[in-house]
Amino acid sequence: MGIANKLTLLRILLVPVILAFTLFDAPWGWFVAAGLFILASITDLVDGYLARSMNQVSNFGKLMDPIADKLIVVSVMLILNDAGLLSIWITLVVVAREFWISGIRLLAATEGGRVVAASWWGKIKTITQCIGLPMLMVAAGGVEKLFGFFPLLPIGGALMVISAAVALIGGIDYTVKNYGLIHNRAGAKEAEHDG
Repeated sequence: MGIANKLTLLRILLVPVILAFTLFDAPWGWFVAAGLFILASITDLVDGYLARSMNQVSNFGKLMDPIADKLIVVSVMLILNDAGLLSIWITLVVVAREFWISGIRLLAATEGGRVVAASWWGKIKTITQCIGLPMLMVAAGGVEKLFGFFPLLPIGGALMVISAAVALIGGIDYTVKNYGLIHNRAGAKEAEHDG
């Protein structure tokens, strides 16, 4: 197993650790959780680069890398929903988009082995989440009580609203670009039932 896949596994293993730190009834727990989330986000950037540069691209990495990303982001979003710092509709939009895009990618892979590349919408969504979520986590730890001049909560919240909007636009973009694939598969299913 190459270094890129090890980083992907590390990201998955960090999920319960991050969630555990948010359970401590103290600001430092949220601060540590936010730091670990940032570390996980950095490994996401690094593992893809390493896999390509060291010629270690694998089926395991192609499958597990996006799963690790979704696992860590959705877990943190749910914890912030529970803490009352993130609206549930933002999480629902992001999760629905992830399921829909994953479905299109799976369909493309099974129908001729096509790979649906990540779009700029997806990259913007990831960037806003990687900045917005740790800001909300630090805000949950009470940093604004210590440093009232730095409005983490409204900035982090605004970034997550942007993230949800971009997720929705990106989902529509994916659908339009892959409409032929979806339409053909739906038609094939109807033909199977008619036959």
